[in-house]
Amino acid sequence: MAGYGAARDPVSVIWDGGAGSLLARAYAQKGGWVSTIIADPKPRHAAMFAEMGIDVGGPDNAPTMSGKRKNMRTRWCRGFVRAFYYQNDSRHGGGGRAVEIEVGARKPAVGRVPAGRAVRARLRVGGSVALRAVQRLPEDDRIWLDEGERGGRFADISRRDWVA
Repeated sequence: MAGYGAARDPVSVIWDGGAGSLLARAYAQKGGWVSTIIADPKPRHAAMFAEMGIDVGGPDNAPTMSGKRKNMRTRWCRGFVRAFYYQNDSRHGGGGRAVEIEVGARKPAVGRVPAGRAVRARLRVGGSVALRAVQRLPEDDRIWLDEGERGGRFADISRRDWVA
């Protein structure tokens, strides 16, 4: 199946620690929201990724098969979200639980908390109720179809802004 074994987003790799920490707090909260701030990229990050052709401060233009997606505000924040889901993925040692993450407004620096985007995440609970809710979604709003094939929200790896 296309997509399996594809290289990880290089921006997401540097977020593994922070994303894993947020995920652990979401698991512990058992359905309640937990939050953090995704600090703005430092000039050294912007320069490092610019050499790869990635504008971390640019808009989130993640490609999907259907064209539908959640806006994670910036390419920098999309990297954090990808790391969050990677840490949760059971193929990579995560719990494989149903999780949700949202990127919100930009916040100014306050004391020791850096300027950046507000982020919140939670563990989705629901079991069979959640499964039925997913099955009611139109196919172009689903990542995976009941037959195990890719749905409309599956990423189109040929349009990524990094190479393997």
